[in-house]
Amino acid sequence: RMQIRPPDFEPSDGNFHVCFTGAIQPLGHEILNIFFEAVQVLRQQRPDIFRKLKIHFYGTSNLSLGFHNHRVRPVVQRLGLSEMVTEVPERLSYLQSLAIQSTATVNLIMGSSARYYHASKLYSSLFSGRPLLAICHEEASIVKVLRQLNISHYVTFKAVKDLESKAVKICEELCRVLEASVLPRPQEFSERLESYSAFSITRSFAGLFDDVYTRHNGHTLLAESTLD
Repeated sequence: RMQIRPPDFEPSDGNFHVCFTGAIQPLGHEILNIFFEAVQVLRQQRPDIFRKLKIHFYGTSNLSLGFHNHRVRPVVQRLGLSEMVTEVPERLSYLQSLAIQSTATVNLIMGSSARYYHASKLYSSLFSGRPLLAICHEEASIVKVLRQLNISHYVTFKAVKDLESKAVKICEELCRVLEASVLPRPQEFSERLESYSAFSITRSFAGLFDDVYTRHNGHTLLAESTLD
């Protein structure tokens, strides 16, 4: 309704726009590197998709004034992928992030080599209505959420050393999710996703607070009756 658009691509230009919104984590550089190795595999195995592929990164520095703190540009320059990759290192507004996620062909979710890391952008990506591809530790809570929603486009690893063998798998999943991006989501997906909505989570917190209030009032009444 507010007509906020992505800052550097046109969704209807006929290309595949893979978008990542968020900071590149200190323990996430190995995942970034293997993702681009997968893109190199894609160049060899599926040139038809590679020619149409555009990859966009936003807010990678995690700094509002991080205009020159590029985390992705050095990698793509080394690999010769600069023409197909853009990076906006400074943090974007929440509405801009939503505009990007809701118009991306595919939203990219990259976790960390730490198993406890959870990508907060996962939920806005899920509610954007666009497909996603996740690369994360096999014990990360990201995997639990995706399995509950029956989303199969993710690649996991147990240790950093395992990432070296994941490029082909990531390439395959990227092709699958891009080719399936035109398919509508089934109704049952929307029903399962509802449990992660702001309304449902607020209702859960309200129920918790009601329970605490009821218990506290009960103890207060009991104490007063004892004093009487």
